[in-house]
Amino acid sequence: MTGTAAGNVELYVQNARLPNAHAAGGRSVAVTSRVLEDHRVSRLPEDQLVALLVHELGHHATGATRPMLLVSFLDAPWRLAASLLTGLASILADRPPRRGMLIVVVAALAMAVTRALLQGQWMVGGVLAFVGLAEVLCPLADAAISRRSEFAADRFAADHGLGLELAAALHAMHDGLRVAAGWSRRPLASHPSPEQRIRALLAATAASRGSLRPGRD
Repeated sequence: MTGTAAGNVELYVQNARLPNAHAAGGRSVAVTSRVLEDHRVSRLPEDQLVALLVHELGHHATGATRPMLLVSFLDAPWRLAASLLTGLASILADRPPRRGMLIVVVAALAMAVTRALLQGQWMVGGVLAFVGLAEVLCPLADAAISRRSEFAADRFAADHGLGLELAAALHAMHDGLRVAAGWSRRPLASHPSPEQRIRALLAATAASRGSLRPGRD
């Protein structure tokens, strides 16, 4: 359906209780064992499974996996700094790290930057400010790129005539698993909500069918 040779794709099965699939590297696609189980008992029909796999191929076709690897590489410094800071704070507080602890660490970092600048230590203040900005901007950029790649892969499946099937697969996979995300968590979500993706798929399918209708005289 996509013109992809079977030998150009490495398919993996990951043991997991939840249905999911993802693309990685240059040509790898993985589905969870729950996806295969749902397909075996006809909870996920073959056309929906095909749509799910074509969506993952869409990540490779649109080149989304390469920038995600680059983003992960660029994210490494701030992730290391964040883990060190939160780990140090949890040791000092003698409790496991929590979201509130991270807020305390960021506030302490802001105070340290202000104090360094007031004392004329511009280089120290600049480094600390960079770490603080990276703590905020890197995860936002990472999540935004990831959400955009999901929409692009969905459109790839819709362009190959599988928009409705993928929408049905998303509905089946996420049925009963919907969690209302607060406005503060949405910018950090790596995936659009299933509802957003289904609406986009239905719109893309309608637009595609509309473009195929013969014109009127």
